[in-house]
Amino acid sequence: MNNFLTSKRVRRVLWGALVAMLMMALGAWSFWPNTVVITLHPFVGTQPLTLNEKVYQNPVGVGEFSVRDFQFFMSNIRFVSNDATQTVMDSYHLVRFDDAAPMALVFDASSLLGVHTLEFGIGVDSAANSSLKSRGDLDPNGRMAWSWEVGYKFVLLEGGFEHQGQAHPLVYHVGFSENYKTIRVPLNRPWYQMFSAKVDLLVDVKALFDAVHGVNMADVNTIKFDRQDARRMADNYAHLVIPCDNRCVQGLK
Repeated sequence: MNNFLTSKRVRRVLWGALVAMLMMALGAWSFWPNTVVITLHPFVGTQPLTLNEKVYQNPVGVGEFSVRDFQFFMSNIRFVSNDATQTVMDSYHLVRFDDAAPMALVFDASSLLGVHTLEFGIGVDSAANSSLKSRGDLDPNGRMAWSWEVGYKFVLLEGGFEHQGQAHPLVYHVGFSENYKTIRVPLNRPWYQMFSAKVDLLVDVKALFDAVHGVNMADVNTIKFDRQDARRMADNYAHLVIPCDNRCVQGLK
């Protein structure tokens, strides 16, 4: 009889513990975030991006350069889990920086549990690129729209280059639908916690010139209409945005 009562008490304790754990889990579920803050930190190699004044070394040749303006489209944001992919509707965002200050984008997600990859595009997908419809930050009358055809500049960098006293402008306007690039960033836990979820990304301007192909600004100071030059820089900007590393750790403290 004593063994029976003891066994019964043990079962009650176990059931009680199980119910308590279940209630805690259900209660905690409501505190899991459904908003994500993606922060983009601009760099040129190992140095923070500073517009107009800071001078950087040509990554693949002689001379120095400065950046006056840098912006690009980040589009089609997706949060990927093993079970599903959540797509942020009309997520066309013009990323631009005021010197080294990071830019933050805020997104809603129905659930972040199990999400292991952030996916997005650099540029504008073919359907939106061939349309005059405004959505997100796409503006067919804006500066990032081509004036000579329907479509957008995916990446814009303007500045100046100097070598041995000779100076000339830098103008890189890269577009064309075939140059839309998809980037996938693994989200290593713990990237989200109760009440908050954030992703810090590093944007490296230097990658535009040396990630895959060497684009020597001493030889090629303008890219606009030449599709071969545009393709080479597009192959490079497929590596423009990466997870934050030691370069932006100080800015995260």
